[in-house]
Amino acid sequence: ESIPIEDLLEAEITKVDNSFQSNAPALKGSLEGIEYSIKNITPTTDKIKIDPTTGVLSVDKDHGLQSGNNYVISIHVKNNFGEEDFNNAFTLQVVEYIEPISEFEYETS
Repeated sequence: ESIPIEDLLEAEITKVDNSFQSNAPALKGSLEGIEYSIKNITPTTDKIKIDPTTGVLSVDKDHGLQSGNNYVISIHVKNNFGEEDFNNAFTLQVVEYIEPISEFEYETS
């Protein structure tokens, strides 16, 4: 059973690099012959890609995804010993703007 993961992607409102790359998934089991693929995305888009050997999800710069949309991604994983679907394993939320952290510091004692 998978644990849903949520992450944020900035929409193309600003001129910053608004690409996205997820962390690699934590897989329990053998990595022999491992292959990841996207089972489906809701709502449907071809802008979200998966690396078949690492499972890392990515979205290229200048993606055109609209702010306010949430993309729910189901993943198919197979190895030399079997295969399994992980439904609704990842949610990518597209937001208008992600404000950078500023003025963060620890107080000195």
